[in-house]
Amino acid sequence: MIITEEDKKGMPPFITEFMANYPAMAESMARAFTVSKDSAVVHRIVNSYKQADPNIAVPTLMNLYPKAAEAKRKLQTLPFEMKFIMSTNTPYDEDSLKKYCRHGYRIVTIDSAGHFPMIEQPIGFNKALRQLLVTK
Repeated sequence: MIITEEDKKGMPPFITEFMANYPAMAESMARAFTVSKDSAVVHRIVNSYKQADPNIAVPTLMNLYPKAAEAKRKLQTLPFEMKFIMSTNTPYDEDSLKKYCRHGYRIVTIDSAGHFPMIEQPIGFNKALRQLLVTK
């Protein structure tokens, strides 16, 4: 991930808006990351976002962007195969994984889940986790 000058310029206004309208912005983000149509699941995810302390949540979120830019370098230093559980609804860059995961990687996918597959599809998530932990 490359953070452009335009990205850097857009961050302060975004942070200001996020802090000023935290409940609405958090709910919008949570809903965007959730695929489930189960109202109880959606409610759980939305509430967890909205109940977070914005003084912690927003800086943490904004800190992820610079950290993501360092991820490819760090991936190359890991002495083991990377294992991922990914939703079929979430895009990922497999070419970068091939390039930067020096010891390889494995992906198990879950259908119909967003950013929180362990909440949206717990049975599928547990099955995927077992598959990654048991098989080589």
